[in-house]
Amino acid sequence: MAWNESRKSKASEVAAAKHMSAALQAAKDAAAAEAKAAEAAGRAATALEDANRFARDEVDAAERAPWSVRHSRGAKWSLHNESRRPKFNVLIAGPGVSSRYRPEPIARFDGGSQHEFWGDTSHGAKMQLTVTWYETEDGSGEPLSWWGAMPPEH
Repeated sequence: MAWNESRKSKASEVAAAKHMSAALQAAKDAAAAEAKAAEAAGRAATALEDANRFARDEVDAAERAPWSVRHSRGAKWSLHNESRRPKFNVLIAGPGVSSRYRPEPIARFDGGSQHEFWGDTSHGAKMQLTVTWYETEDGSGEPLSWWGAMPPEH
C-alpha cells in the first residue's frame, strides 16, 4: 500500500507541477498581451493626437487666409469669408478696388458670408486687392493681412 500511495503522491506532485507551470505560462502570456495592448493603446493615442494637431493646423491655415474673390457682375466683385469664424474691422483696399467707391470697413464679416465692392478696371489698373482684419471684435492684437488677385470679368 505504501508503494501505491507513494506512486499516487508522486503523480499528484507531477500533475500539480504541470498545472503550476501552465498557470505560470498563462500569467506570462497575459502579461505579454497586456503589454502589447498598452503599446497599441499608446500608438492609437499618438495617432489621435497627430490627427487632432493636423486638424488644428488646417483650421489655423484656413483662418490665416480665409478669403476668396469672385466677379459678381459689371464692375462689382465679391469678397468671401471662406472660414467658419467671423472677422472684424475688415478693410478691402488695393489697386483693384475703386477709389471712387471705396468700401467702408466692415465691422463684422461672418464666416461663410460675402460682401460686394466696386473694382477699378480702368486704365490697366492692377487687379489686386489687400484685405486687412482683426480676429477679435474689439480690434485687439495684431491686424492680419491677405492679398489676392481679382478674377477677370466674365
